[in-house]
Order: sequence, then C-alpha cells, then structure tokens
Amino acid sequence: EPMKSLVKKALSYISARTCLTFTENAAAVNRIRVFSGDGCYSSVGMIGDEQDLSLADGCNT
Repeated sequence: EPMKSLVKKALSYISARTCLTFTENAAAVNRIRVFSGDGCYSSVGMIGDEQDLSLADGCNT
C-alpha cells in the first residue's frame, strides 16, 4: 500500500535525525493506527491507547 510505505519512510527519516525510534507492533497498548479516512487528521500529542492518524488521498502533498 503506497501510504504505508510513505509513512514508514517518514518515520525512518525522523529516526535517523532524532533520538526517536518507531516499531510496528499491533499489540502495543500505546500505538498509532494509520488509516485512510475522510481527510488528514490526528490528535495533537500523545493521548494514550490507540491514537488515530487519518491519511486520505492527497494528504501526502
């Protein structure tokens, strides 16, 4: 899926330039759920548990 690849590249870019690391783990209590929703949105900051990140068509421009 193109959006998943783009998200992985973006997280890799961030990891290479900061002390942040990201792992793919669907069982983690605190995680980001990336999906193709109606628009481009997410909560600001960590909310705990599963946090939605909507990336609809056109969000990568």
